[in-house]
Amino acid sequence: MSRLNLSFLSFPSFLSFPSIAKVFVSLTILSVVLVSSRIVTDAVAQEKNVLVEIFTSTTCPPCAPQNTAFNNWLNNYANADRVTVIKYPVWWPGSGCVYYYQNQPPVDSRVSYYGVNGAPTGVVDGIPYGSSASTWTSRANSFMSQSTPVDMSVFSTLNGDETEISVDVTIKRLSSATNYPDGVVKLRVAIVERDLQYNAPNGSTYQDFVHRDMLPNANGTTITLSPDQVETYSFTADWNSSWNKENVRVVAFMQASSNNRIYQSVMEPLSAELFSQSYKTGWNMVSLSAQINHTNFQEIFPNGLSNTLYSFDGSYTSVPMLTPGEGYWLSMNADNNVGFGGSPISSLEVTVRPGWNLIGGLSAPSKVLDPNNIVNENLLYTYGTGYEESAVMEPGVGYWIVATQEGTVQVVLAD
Repeated sequence: MSRLNLSFLSFPSFLSFPSIAKVFVSLTILSVVLVSSRIVTDAVAQEKNVLVEIFTSTTCPPCAPQNTAFNNWLNNYANADRVTVIKYPVWWPGSGCVYYYQNQPPVDSRVSYYGVNGAPTGVVDGIPYGSSASTWTSRANSFMSQSTPVDMSVFSTLNGDETEISVDVTIKRLSSATNYPDGVVKLRVAIVERDLQYNAPNGSTYQDFVHRDMLPNANGTTITLSPDQVETYSFTADWNSSWNKENVRVVAFMQASSNNRIYQSVMEPLSAELFSQSYKTGWNMVSLSAQINHTNFQEIFPNGLSNTLYSFDGSYTSVPMLTPGEGYWLSMNADNNVGFGGSPISSLEVTVRPGWNLIGGLSAPSKVLDPNNIVNENLLYTYGTGYEESAVMEPGVGYWIVATQEGTVQVVLAD
C-alpha cells in the first residue's frame, strides 16, 4: 500500500481533520443472511446430492423421448432439489447439435473421459448407465441414501457491466466422514442454461440444463483437503451476452480420478442483484454494502480508475480491496450504474475513534444508532456535486461521521 496527501480533494472548512487524530473503522458483521452458502458443522452435515450427466443431441431421434421422460421425472420428483444436471450436446448423428458447436472442447473432453459412444447416454454420479431414462432415474433415486464426505457451496455473480462471471466454490472435508476418496480428487465447475426454446431436428422444442462452459476447463481443479479443512476455490470466465442470466445455473462437483465417482455436487442460480447505485465521473464516496468473496475494487466498479481507491485512517491510503462497513474515495472514468450481488448485510457494529470516520452502510437504506452517545447519529455527510448532509445511508455509498470519543455505534436498517 502507498500513502499520499490528497490535498486536491476539497473539503468544507468544518470537515477538517485534527493532525493528532488517527481514525480508523473496524467492523463485526453481526448478522449476514446467506444467499446460497451452506457450509455447516458435522452435526448437521449436508445431504448427498446426485449428479446426472446426459450426453444428448438435438439431431438424435431417440434422445427426444428420453429427455422428455427424464424431465417429467425430475419435475415430479420429491427430492428434485438434490438432483444436479448437466446435458452435454454431442456432435452425432447427422450434422451435429447446434449447441455442441457453440462450445466444443469441454464436451469433447467429457465424452472422452467416460468413453461415451452413443446418444443418449446417462451417467449418474460418474457411472454410465446406458440410454434409458428409467435407468438413470432409478439409479439417481437409489444413490440418494449415500453419504458425502464434504460440505460444498457455490456462489456466483456477474460483474457490474455483465461481461464476466465469478464463481466461488467452498468445500469443507468432514472429520467424521470415512469415505473421502484416495488419490487425485478434482473439483469441476460447469455453467448450464435452462428453458431453451428450440425447434430441433429430432422434433423436440424444449432444451433444459444445456451445457455452456466449464471452469477453468473440463480437466477441473485438483483439490487436497485434510479433515475439517475448509477451502474456497475461485474462478472467472467471460460471460456470453446471449445467455439468459435468469436461467443460468452453476454446477460444481467433486470427482475422484481413481473411479470417476462423484462424492458431492451442487447447483445454484446466479446470485440475485441486491441493489444498484449510480456513480458520476470523477470522485465518489463509495462502500461495499454486500458480503462477497471478490473485493478488488476494479471487479466491483468496472469504471474505477487504477490506484484511485483510498481509505482514511487519519491520512489517506491507497488500497486495492474494499471491506464492508468502511467508506472510500474512488475516481470513476464515466457516469455509470453498478449492480451489487452477494449476500446481504443486515447489521453492523462499527468502532470509531475521536474525529471524522469514513464508514459504509448495509445492503438497504440504513441509519446509525448511538447507544453510547459518542456521535451525532443524524449528521452524516456524503459527496455528490458537493458535500451533502444525510440522516440515512444508501447502499454502496460512503459517509463521513464525527465521533467525540472512541467507542462503537450500530448500523441498522432504516425505518
